[in-house]
Amino acid sequence: AALDIYTNQIIFYSMIKLEYGLTSFTGFLEQLKSAFGAEIKQNTLEIPERAGTGFLKVIEMPDGQEAMVYNFRLNFDLLLERKKDYKEIYSFCHDEITDAQGFTMQIEGDELQVDSNERSAMYVTGMPYGISYFLKKGSEARGTRVLLSSEWMQKYLHLNKDCDVMTKYIEMKTAGVVFKRVDMESKETLKEILQAKNTPVTPLFYQTRLLKSVEKFFN
Repeated sequence: AALDIYTNQIIFYSMIKLEYGLTSFTGFLEQLKSAFGAEIKQNTLEIPERAGTGFLKVIEMPDGQEAMVYNFRLNFDLLLERKKDYKEIYSFCHDEITDAQGFTMQIEGDELQVDSNERSAMYVTGMPYGISYFLKKGSEARGTRVLLSSEWMQKYLHLNKDCDVMTKYIEMKTAGVVFKRVDMESKETLKEILQAKNTPVTPLFYQTRLLKSVEKFFN
């Protein structure tokens, strides 16, 4: 059976539903820990064999921001529903879905559905928009996520509210998301990040590559 973490009730077989408020990836991992019956060690959640394979790992970024890297395949369907939050916080995402048995992302009624073998995209979402992800069992999901505050973007990306690029992303009023195609350099950066999971690297290794990915998106 699957457990609905939000209502703490058994819902139905072969699926986990998680409704969450995204204020930190550390908190998000704690909720997944309960859903999967897993443990978190060194900021990493290893998917138990009964649930699937792979991992999700939280990375500390400069000035208290957080990022997450992940690569997993589940034995059940997964539905994630992010609640609205009107704080000025944004989320950069680089997603790659392979062996796609079915993947759907829905934002404020707008739906993107993928049934082909592979899908990849980089995008930024604003917290004022509710968003849900549905991943069919057997699909492989890998990628990165970085939480972005307005102050952090001004400091590390040298963007401010008077900048046309910044305005474009802050004033997302309809779709709630801005997509970009994934180029080969970004694909290689993601590959480096994921391959480092079982090697002794410093936080700076992750930070420089994640910042590079975010900068690539905004340029």
